[in-house]
Amino acid sequence: MNFLSHYYLDKEHPSVYYKLGLLLPDLVRGYNQHMRKGVATYHPTLPEHQAITAGIAKHQLTDKVFHGLAEFAALQANFKSELKSLHLLEALPRAWFLAHIGVEMMIDRQLLKLYPHLYVEYYETLDAVSQPVVEKYFTETGCNHVSSEFFGNFKVFTERRFLQYYPSDNHFTEALLGAWYRATGKKAMPSVRESTQIALMNFERHNADLLQAIPEIVTQQLKTAT
Repeated sequence: MNFLSHYYLDKEHPSVYYKLGLLLPDLVRGYNQHMRKGVATYHPTLPEHQAITAGIAKHQLTDKVFHGLAEFAALQANFKSELKSLHLLEALPRAWFLAHIGVEMMIDRQLLKLYPHLYVEYYETLDAVSQPVVEKYFTETGCNHVSSEFFGNFKVFTERRFLQYYPSDNHFTEALLGAWYRATGKKAMPSVRESTQIALMNFERHNADLLQAIPEIVTQQLKTAT
């Protein structure tokens, strides 16, 4: 799932460091290759570090459950179908990746449409995190080699607060194609951007109910997975 969705499922948890842990794997590129082993072998004594580790574990479990859902597979197929109908599969290399992140980001967009102030609460939570506490976490897990990347990404994430723009059709399309560009190195031509936005809006209109239902479906699946 994407940024806001992870937070939404556990927003009642009292620890800001747990919620940071829910975010952390998405802000370290190649987390599984560069950080997972250090976290798995770390036995924290600080409550804040215990919370970060627990948040990371919940992030990973939630991703496993979510990506295994038949509903997620169906949503990806539906989005690819919309792209295909506008002849975008050829214009957008790795369209499977676009469909994957498109569904994830669209779920966050639905949450913001249902709960417009959710992003404010989320960013206020992250603002309460103490950097020295997190720096010590990277040191004690032996992951200092990725700490600068994390803190750079975290700074951009919390300062730009781009989630607030997801309800805007234009901004959402730009955000999706921006993520696709970072993964592929390809920039979409203006005509492709316009067609992609049409595909996104068609996809949303046809799948809004299922997109909005996903957080509850994941919540129920998590109850049987733990």
